[in-house]
Amino acid sequence: MEVYKIGTFAGVDQFLQMIANARGKLKKGGIVDTEAAARIVLQDWNDGRIPYYTVPPKQRAHQQYETAEVVNTWAAEFDADKVFAGEAKAVLDHLPTMDDGSFFEAQSAGNVAVQLGEMEADEQPAAAAAAAAGSSDAMDDDEYGAPSSSGRP
Repeated sequence: MEVYKIGTFAGVDQFLQMIANARGKLKKGGIVDTEAAARIVLQDWNDGRIPYYTVPPKQRAHQQYETAEVVNTWAAEFDADKVFAGEAKAVLDHLPTMDDGSFFEAQSAGNVAVQLGEMEADEQPAAAAAAAAGSSDAMDDDEYGAPSSSGRP
């Protein structure tokens, strides 16, 4: 490869070994450091030192098409209703039924009558009394915003 000034190679491992030898990347005992060589190649690629080049595929001179024709009409219009006609039934068929045992019936406790006006009226005097006393139901915070352990501000 011209960029690294190395000869031909048979595979990736041999390529990295040749680059490591050329750049002096050796481990203890003279073992070739292929990981360092791989880092070098990746860095060179990212920096643009390796120009991108590939040989184009060879074209067949005798390549011919079997037939060619001019299309005079449009194809049939796409009908979404026809395509998705059975989808709703397919989805419903795959849902579990009451007979599968995956559902259970719970007994109702009966009707509940809630009067929000009375509940709000009950809460307002309690909130006003707490504000007047200077205390709150929430946890008190110290001067830094952290909850205080003594309960006093």
